[in-house]
Amino acid sequence: MTMGIFSIVTTEILPIGLLTSVGSSFRISDGTAGTMMIMPGTVAAIVHWSPWPPADSTDG
Repeated sequence: MTMGIFSIVTTEILPIGLLTSVGSSFRISDGTAGTMMIMPGTVAAIVHWSPWPPADSTDG
């Protein structure tokens, strides 16, 4: 359980603290780096709540 919590914190929280240094290493602004961090979550949320495949579809 401890390793699970450690991995979640490392993969989800650590990149937020490193945004400014990551952005400067790629020579992009802090705002662009922040947008790059929120895009995967935004896409995942849209896909999660999308109506595809339709609920009434059947296989066969």
